[in-house]
This record gives sequence, structure tokens and C-alpha cells, in this order.
Amino acid sequence: MSPSQLRRRIRKLPALPSVTAQLEAALAKRGTPDTSVERYSSQREHWLRWLGAYDGEGYYGRQNWDRTAEFVYNHINCPPMALWLGEASGIHAAGAGDL
Repeated sequence: MSPSQLRRRIRKLPALPSVTAQLEAALAKRGTPDTSVERYSSQREHWLRWLGAYDGEGYYGRQNWDRTAEFVYNHINCPPMALWLGEASGIHAAGAGDL
């Protein structure tokens, strides 16, 4: 799967799953810097903008644009982004509501 194919699938997912929102609130309460919460209306928007930049050098000045969705996923440095993808795609962990 390519980053653009992943982007098309992510576009269909719900923007604001509750567990991700709880994590973002807990990080904000602790004062943990998470600039993605301040710059994006949702983690879905974060994903879509990040994946949209994979067709070129993007924010980081990428030299290699020919990447797989697996490569992109393995280079996430934002825990709420990773959590959102799991939650929005229907993966539920026992006790996830107990953040």
C-alpha cells in the first residue's frame, strides 16, 4: 500500500475517537508538549496532512519519496496519531476507556 492509498482510507475514518481525545486531554493536563494537538483539529487531519506531504519533500526535506505505507507508519513520532489510527479503524483494547 502506498501513502496515498493509506490517505484515502484514513479520510473515511471518524475524526474524534474518545480514547484518543482522553489521551490528548491527559497529555495537556500533564503539560506534556504535543504540538500536534495545537496545530490540527484532529489526529485524522494530522494524518491526512502528513501523508499528503509524502508525495514530495514535505516539511522534513525528504530525499526519497518512494515509500510504502508500512514505512510511513513505522516513522510516526506522535503517540496520539498511532492511537487514533488503531481506535478509528476499530481496534479496541480491554480497559482502554480507563485513561
